[in-house]
Amino acid sequence: MNSVELKTKGFELYKNKNFHEASTVLAKYLTENPKDFDAITTYAKTLVELHEYINAINILAVAFSKIKNTHDYVIKTGRQFTAKGLNYDKHEKYLFAFNLLFDHIDDQKDRLKELISPIQISRTQRPILRDENLAFQASARLLLLLGDELIRDARYAAFELVKNAYDADATTALMEIHNPESVKKGKIIFQDDGHGMDWETVTNVWLVPGTIHRKTQVANNQLTPKFKRLPLGSKGVGRFAAHKLGKKISLITRKQDFNEIVISIDWNEFENKKYKYLDQVPIQVTERTPEIFIGDETGTRIEISDFHNRWTRGDVRQLHREIMSICSPYDSPDSFQTILEIFPDKNWLKNLFEFSDATKLALQRATCLISGGSFSYSYRMNPFPLLNKKVSSRDIEENQDFKFKKMPDESDIFPADYDSYLYDPDRKILEDIGPIKLDLNIFDLEKKTLNLLEVGDQRGLRAFLKENGGISVYRDKMRVYGYGESHNDWLRLGDRRATKAAKHLGNNQILGAISLNLAESSGLIEKTNREGFVENSAFKVLRKAVLEVISVIEQERNIDKERIRDVTNKSRLKEPVLQELSDLRERIVQKAPEVEQDLLPYLERAEKEFLQVREELLVAAGSGLSLGVVIHEAEKRIIELNKAIDEGASGNTIKTLAVGLSKLIEGFTYLMRKSPTKKEDAQTLVSLALNNCKHRLKYHKVEVINGFHESDSFSFKGTRRLIVASIMNLIDNSIYWLDRKNPDSKKIFIGPTRDYSDGPAIIIADNGPGISDEPEILVRPFITRKRDGMGLGLYLANSIMELHNGKLVFPETYDVTIPEEYTGAVVGMLFKEEK
Repeated sequence: MNSVELKTKGFELYKNKNFHEASTVLAKYLTENPKDFDAITTYAKTLVELHEYINAINILAVAFSKIKNTHDYVIKTGRQFTAKGLNYDKHEKYLFAFNLLFDHIDDQKDRLKELISPIQISRTQRPILRDENLAFQASARLLLLLGDELIRDARYAAFELVKNAYDADATTALMEIHNPESVKKGKIIFQDDGHGMDWETVTNVWLVPGTIHRKTQVANNQLTPKFKRLPLGSKGVGRFAAHKLGKKISLITRKQDFNEIVISIDWNEFENKKYKYLDQVPIQVTERTPEIFIGDETGTRIEISDFHNRWTRGDVRQLHREIMSICSPYDSPDSFQTILEIFPDKNWLKNLFEFSDATKLALQRATCLISGGSFSYSYRMNPFPLLNKKVSSRDIEENQDFKFKKMPDESDIFPADYDSYLYDPDRKILEDIGPIKLDLNIFDLEKKTLNLLEVGDQRGLRAFLKENGGISVYRDKMRVYGYGESHNDWLRLGDRRATKAAKHLGNNQILGAISLNLAESSGLIEKTNREGFVENSAFKVLRKAVLEVISVIEQERNIDKERIRDVTNKSRLKEPVLQELSDLRERIVQKAPEVEQDLLPYLERAEKEFLQVREELLVAAGSGLSLGVVIHEAEKRIIELNKAIDEGASGNTIKTLAVGLSKLIEGFTYLMRKSPTKKEDAQTLVSLALNNCKHRLKYHKVEVINGFHESDSFSFKGTRRLIVASIMNLIDNSIYWLDRKNPDSKKIFIGPTRDYSDGPAIIIADNGPGISDEPEILVRPFITRKRDGMGLGLYLANSIMELHNGKLVFPETYDVTIPEEYTGAVVGMLFKEEK
């Protein structure tokens, strides 16, 4: 297509309002004819139609600057725009282009200004077509959206209801869950004995989201009349908690000397298309003579039905832990308690480890008080009777000043380590937070130490610390949600421990609490969703100060830890090379201190290089698998083959095992290649694994109970060989430890569970000695307590589960539904369901 044809087509496309194609064709034409002003202006108009105003201006400005004697074109174009009247929504953009011309066409400045003037005047005199004062209108779905954003999950919703009861001056918050596993038949009843509400409060406060009612009380330091509490809530969003629990709500409330008020809400109506705006959705509010709160009784009762999701055993147990922790365990308000009951009683709350059970087993305790620029602490090492015979108690009381670093001369530049250390400006912020009390219970979870402390339920203690360990925050004796939970390492204790595990405490080794005064800590602002504080300067200074105090306590604790290790001479977790290097380092320090400075750098370099090599091997082929893993699994299959041959198994059986070995290695190849998956049935794969292990189970005289029934099975997408190999791996672990414990009757249970809200799981449990280490340690490579183990079994199984969007879990026996005699190790293969 020649130039003439391109121009003709471009103009035709513009005339037919096909602006996208017109711009393409004209741009191509102008590359060969850059001085064709008609084409330039048409191209610019096309760009304006496409809302590419800046490009249009640039095109005109550049063109005008390069083309001589262009003022006639400018005048012509300007007159055309003026003739179009007052519609300058698009064409007014050309005014900027005209202004750009002034620098290039000096002799036409006055004429151009004269030309543009009427356009500017008519623009300012443009008639106003509509002028109104309008207001926002809230969509009917707004409350649902706010509830979803502000209330994280059902457990947090229950936590919010408990806080509301506290703010209402209640002494008891009772929560009943009826038929928790049924969405349709289930019901939650929440009741408190607080001051309740009257008609005016319901209509002017409760039915007005985001009201400043509580915020005003807090700002004015207005305490509740009965127990003198400063309200915890101030956002006006706590009522959304009920919506998160179910779709239908019936709220009954009564204030002293008033009638009962009944509010009925069907949250489904807020999504009904016939209601466009929030104020159109009907809410039934009734005033009646008292039926629930009779006589002098007051309070609020909420009945919630039509659940969003069923409640699992794990959900209920975690809910119990959370709502029972709402009051500070160190300084609990005597006037308030929470109660959780399940109907019918399924023993879901049986054998729950309580805070008081755990603190009795703390080996060290510390109490610290931070005030302004200094802090004091008392530390006590309190060995139990069996340990006390070998390690004496120790008591320390100290006062220290914080060391505030100087800011750089450029006061507006924050140093790189500002978030890690206290600096001069932090002193005033720390003073404004008010007094900070820190209580710590510190635990030694080494098995031999726990044995000396005569800890009976070691598994219960470990499980409790796994879920509840860390440092919580309380204001006016009531918990600030979000801190002290397993998923929120807000003090970054885990990061510190990862660098020097032996020197630093982890969350699962501490039960601690920070106590604040609400009136004096106004600089710490709770987030709108009430899940912790806004991370402003006050919060950051609080975190830095608390960490500095913890570091001091760690120094005291490490002294006692070494004294205990000298006594217990604990058997360490076996970690090849690293453990040998550690032992060698200790021997050098003790036996040859004169060469310590010369040799230790070499050992540290060897350790660093080994870790680097190990990491590279572990990420081989991008799968997280190494040759050692394949060898590890292949060796076990070869052992199975040898046993089958020794027992005179049939040729078909031996052939099946040999084929299984081949397919196992082939399975690893698939894994490395990220092989496609297909739908698999859990029961079928468990049966395959048990069949592959039958000779080994028989040889070790282990009884296996298969808890799968067709109605209990579930399906998932996965690679069959790898999942079967993982099940066999877990069975093999159970066999090994059952032999070490050598019980009269060795038993393994394998079955399904739906006690996890994330999805179904295959549970493998035994009646062996149980698991003494933390999950994060168990799934690391090269960590083992087996004498000749490689430490790859659980790592491999967890890696395979992660590739299937799942993970290994290590529940306590009462967290999942299994027969009571299986009190040893419990491991689950959790397959997460897409929500």
